[in-house]
Amino acid sequence: MRLVDPRTVRRHVLNAPFRLPMPLQRIAAGKPIVRDGLTLDPQMQIVSAFLARAAKPPGSRPIGQVRGEYNAMAMSIDREDPPMARRVELTIPGPAGRIPVTILVPFGAAKSAPAVVFYHGGGFVLGSRATVSGLCHRIADGTKAIVVNVEYRLAPEHPFPAGIDDAFAAYQWVLTHGHEHGIDMTRVAVAGDSAGGNLSAVVALLAREAKVRLPRAQWLIYPVTDCGAKTDSRSIFASGFLLDTATIEWFNSQYLSKNEVDDFRASPLRAESLVGLPPAFVSTAGFDPLRDEGEAYADRLVRDGVRTLHKRYDGLIHGFANMRFGTAACAAVDDGIRWLRSELA
Repeated sequence: MRLVDPRTVRRHVLNAPFRLPMPLQRIAAGKPIVRDGLTLDPQMQIVSAFLARAAKPPGSRPIGQVRGEYNAMAMSIDREDPPMARRVELTIPGPAGRIPVTILVPFGAAKSAPAVVFYHGGGFVLGSRATVSGLCHRIADGTKAIVVNVEYRLAPEHPFPAGIDDAFAAYQWVLTHGHEHGIDMTRVAVAGDSAGGNLSAVVALLAREAKVRLPRAQWLIYPVTDCGAKTDSRSIFASGFLLDTATIEWFNSQYLSKNEVDDFRASPLRAESLVGLPPAFVSTAGFDPLRDEGEAYADRLVRDGVRTLHKRYDGLIHGFANMRFGTAACAAVDDGIRWLRSELA
């Protein structure tokens, strides 16, 4: 008897509802969910319900098991990544050893192309280059920029500020060695989702402080901007929408071993000034506990004179950038890709 790969079963179960016609998806979603005056997108309602049934408290299992489950779920989403002209796997020098990166060169890239340095999400504890591989392929194909997908160190083995140190080292490496891979080092943006959005914001701040070349642009996707935040959105969306406040608190306990919430490298919203930072696109989700702090960061950028675009996607949840099955989620990612392409032109 041939055994069925559980990854195949998970993929079919997770993706089956999204192959239905949209009217049937709305029926499958059930009664609309309304919170804070917003209506949850039906596709997000389906995935939230599925993940709520499958979720277990992250602190109840060994960290390796939690990471394996997170990676497996991320890789269960059906996707057909755009083909690349070249894909390079290498390690680069870091502050405490080698940093693995994946370089994606899209078809149609110029001989000297712009670049996007991308940092994955996962609360500084979970995630990998693999969990954002599809998103990075989409960014490379849509912007015709070379994407450098960075594998930074994770907590609790490597608590704050190890991941930040790696993120900034990778950015500086691109500025120094990018030409070896066809990168125009005057057109390098940073981008990331969730914890990766935090790293992108902090890399821009560190570049300003170190007086190195600033990123050309920063795309912050539902970023963590205040690790000690006590916002309305953290209360209103405390559970039921993929990321919950209990998990956020667990992430913080793993990452901030000395409770460094006031350090701007952990909480860029608490930086003394955001003056002089590069143009930013801040993407937030209506049904996300991190919504308010992301929007507060966008407001701070505007007040400090930074050219900033902020869009809230009312019906979406945290993690939408990797949800290839979602019509509204894909449209939101396309907005960011168009903005990056314009900024890197």
